[in-house]
Amino acid sequence: WILGWHRRSARDMADEAKLQGDEAFKVKDFPTAIKHYTTAIEQNAANGTLAKHVLLSNRSACYSSLKQYDKALEDARACNIANPAFAKGWSRKGGALYGLGDYAGAAQAYKKCLEKDPNNPCKSDLAAVEAMIGRGSAGASSSSSGGHTSSARPTTSSTPSSSSSYGTPPGAGASSSSPIKGNKMFQLLIVIVQLAAVGCAIAFVGIPNRALGRVFFQRAVFGSLFGFLMHAILVHGLPGIGLFKTMYRAIRGTADQSELRGISNVAMDLNTHNCFYCTLLMSSAPSFMLLIPIGLHSLTSLAAKSTHLVSGVPAVKAVASPVLSIVTSRNAQLMAWAAQAELTVFFVTIVQLFTPSRNLILVVLYGQLLRVRYLVSADSKTAWSNFAARTDGVFLHARSPAALQGVYNKLKGYVVGLGNPQPRP
Repeated sequence: WILGWHRRSARDMADEAKLQGDEAFKVKDFPTAIKHYTTAIEQNAANGTLAKHVLLSNRSACYSSLKQYDKALEDARACNIANPAFAKGWSRKGGALYGLGDYAGAAQAYKKCLEKDPNNPCKSDLAAVEAMIGRGSAGASSSSSGGHTSSARPTTSSTPSSSSSYGTPPGAGASSSSPIKGNKMFQLLIVIVQLAAVGCAIAFVGIPNRALGRVFFQRAVFGSLFGFLMHAILVHGLPGIGLFKTMYRAIRGTADQSELRGISNVAMDLNTHNCFYCTLLMSSAPSFMLLIPIGLHSLTSLAAKSTHLVSGVPAVKAVASPVLSIVTSRNAQLMAWAAQAELTVFFVTIVQLFTPSRNLILVVLYGQLLRVRYLVSADSKTAWSNFAARTDGVFLHARSPAALQGVYNKLKGYVVGLGNPQPRP
């Protein structure tokens, strides 16, 4: 009887978690959807009746929508293994590979999807990817009224997977390793700038002279800023007068949803965050630790662009691919390290408030940046969760004084509230 009750409980929890994940997916609350789908996958393994491949497909779509293409690809591959006949799983794989800049792999995945279901909507995505491969670079994008651009890319499915429904793969958003678009010479320029920034960062570490070290620190920051800015232009296009008109309408409250969405896409872009971070570093004392977050983001971006650039040169690709794959295969780990480094830098700047090198403005502005990063980045959420787990073990220990526990809980509640803003009544 107990065993039967446990099985029913696991089945009910899995069903409920999937429904909650579906609802969150429909309103584009992808972090919440991931949480519920993960619960459903875990509970479904304990005598659940849901189709595992459907849950993996849904979570893959959420990861792609959050630009976590490596995690999306991992779930898509697991979906393919769980049910090779499930066409949408192959379209999810195609969308993830597209997001990672592997257009040839995306085309193969889309073809596999169409083998399983010739009527799948990913047919248009395959045509777009093949056209990009044929041109040797991403197609030029057309300007919109908001001053942004758009290009042929996999479209976002508005509904989660079901065992009998098919849809287009998730859209590829903008991040430091987002789909590469635009002229290859412009991409090559970004690679050169990023390599120079990395070289300056290494020189900063190795040079004992403080004055000269500051020069190389500033060069590393400026190079990183320029690289992230150019990548943002590749993704969103050059800002035109239409963008400023849209921002003015948004301030007045007269902008429509599509215009607000365009502004939000730029504001939530990791490249935008890194540009803001670089501007903060210009007023800070040189420190290698401050360069770690943008260094890791630059490394993933550099590897993605270099992989795309050498794809059309077989001789160079044969030599460079093994080296580049070392980075691209570890993209998830590097992004997790970057999120952890961002958190570490924040606490270091707080400690510095008690030293002569304190910078209160830096702490306040950087704290606001981390708040935005927490709202849009799954890796940032994980970093904060890991930190909270460690601090809970210290301050909520059985031998910890009740007064200290109370203060800690209030402080933790305040910080959690900052990261989870509630709408005003």
